[in-house]
Amino acid sequence: MASGIEEAAAAVDRALEAAGRSAKTRGRYAATLADLSSWWGEREGSPREADAVSFLNERRGTGSERLSDPVEGKRAKSDRRALFLLLQALGGD
Repeated sequence: MASGIEEAAAAVDRALEAAGRSAKTRGRYAATLADLSSWWGEREGSPREADAVSFLNERRGTGSERLSDPVEGKRAKSDRRALFLLLQALGGD
């Protein structure tokens, strides 16, 4: 993972663990964040909300404009929550 994303993903995992989330949930979030990191690649800086939405649109075939857009399905909701938490951990928007 890109270093900033890696550190933020670890912080997200620690927060999920402290909140008592299951290993399955934590693994699902970690997989989404690893996919984002791979997609982000060697770009400079940290991803922002627009970047996370672009990731979802490209990787998951969605057509969203914001992370807060309503979606159907557990996977889509889980992906968005993971990305929202990551952005918070990165101090982004």
